Formats: sequence, C-alpha cells, structure tokens
Amino acid sequence: MQKNNATKAVRTTKPIFNVKNVKIAGQGKSSVIVIITLACLIVGILLGGLSLHFLIKNDCFEMIAYGDAVDLEIGGEGNSTTYEELGVKCVAFGQDVKDSVSIKYFYREDITHDVQEVTEINPDKIGFYYVVYTSSNVKYRHVQLIRNVVVVGAEE
Repeated sequence: MQKNNATKAVRTTKPIFNVKNVKIAGQGKSSVIVIITLACLIVGILLGGLSLHFLIKNDCFEMIAYGDAVDLEIGGEGNSTTYEELGVKCVAFGQDVKDSVSIKYFYREDITHDVQEVTEINPDKIGFYYVVYTSSNVKYRHVQLIRNVVVVGAEE
C-alpha cells in the first residue's frame, strides 16, 4: 500500500510554475507585424501592376497600312505600279524601338515554285512577294509580321 500512497503524493503535488501564465516577450506584437507586412506586400503588388499597366498601354508591333489594307497589289487596272515600303510601328515599354526591326523580302513566282529570298520587290516581275518584319527587342523577339505583295501583269 505504500506504493499507492507514493503515487497519490505525486499526483497531488502542484507544478512549480503554471505554463498558462507564462508570457513570451513580444508575443502580442508579432501578429501586428505580420498584418503590416502583408498590407505592405499587397499595396506594393497593386502599385507595381498599375505602373506596369500605364507603362505598356501604348505598346504595339504593327504594320503601317496602305489605306485600309496591309497587303498590296501592284500592277493591273487601277493599282499602283511601284512599291513603297511603309514599314512598321514598334513600341515596347513606352519606347519607340523601330530601329530594332529588320526586314526581309521573299519571292515566289507561283504556288508551284519554292520561296527564295530577294533584296527588294521588283514591280516588273510578276509573282508573290512576302515582306517579313522581325524585331530584336526582347518583347517582340518571337513575333513576325508578314505583308503580302502581289505583282500582277497589266490587263490587256
């Protein structure tokens, strides 16, 4: 029976300090710091997104059109007999980057022939020309714009 009394004595002893009453230094301040940090993060993200929106709202990489069309037919009745390169409009991150655009010309006599690179569009040579615009700018480096130019013979 002595064992039971010893066990009871252990069970009835009170702890030296109460864990519920112990306070850790700065415990109440940590939740305020977390809330302030999250609020600053959210405000920063919103301001960054808004700034980006205004920075890129006028960005474009587009061909300058001949009237209402970007493609052109040369020769034939009522059409021009010369080719004038109008180029492209290229704006990235609010800056004009037209100087980053390169132009290549390709020619094919008809659909049965292979496409070959040429130096310019010859308005006297009947066939299909493709003007390919590419930009070395990081925003448009994977974009190609293609203008179709068809040279037809004079109708008789």
